[in-house]
Amino acid sequence: MENFDLLFSQMNDIGVVQQQLKTQMDIRGAAMDQYSTEQRMIGQQVKANGAAVAQLTLQQFDHHRQSDADEEGSEIIEDNDTFHNVFASDNGKVKPESSKTKKPPPKPGKKEALPRQAIPKVPFPKFDGTDPRIWNDMCHNYFDLYQLPEGMWITAATLNFEGNAAKWWQTYKQNHTLGSWTAFYAENFGAVDFRTAMTELL
Repeated sequence: MENFDLLFSQMNDIGVVQQQLKTQMDIRGAAMDQYSTEQRMIGQQVKANGAAVAQLTLQQFDHHRQSDADEEGSEIIEDNDTFHNVFASDNGKVKPESSKTKKPPPKPGKKEALPRQAIPKVPFPKFDGTDPRIWNDMCHNYFDLYQLPEGMWITAATLNFEGNAAKWWQTYKQNHTLGSWTAFYAENFGAVDFRTAMTELL
């Protein structure tokens, strides 16, 4: 009899465990349903965003194509005359063709700005302390090419110091304020030999 009671007790425990497992499975099933719903919503949002991006991209291409066409210099001017059917009884009139008018050529004295995308990527000239005059010329070429504001010249140049020049710059900037490029170059690289000045500072 005790064995039957023990067996029934174990069966009851198994039933309780099964009930708990069923509850957990139901909870997990609900979570998976919610997860699937959220995934569907995210998918729809991604699809909508993709369609919006594609539309914006096409609009951007159309805008660039229109800009390029305008820059190349031809505009299409449509005449506002009414359309006449050439197969009708009045065959004397036909639809006027659109005319193209070209923009006038640029004036001889006016410089056309080079498009920004046409400028190749050129690295800033490095400076290690040798040949400061050649380096100065290369810097001016870089500034002109990229139309860098003069207030940024010294910062851009000193970012590209190497070796002894970089060591010299660490000492120099602690004791001096930055002025114009002309003054900076003349004071440090113009009248005196750069190697002598750098040796004295180091």
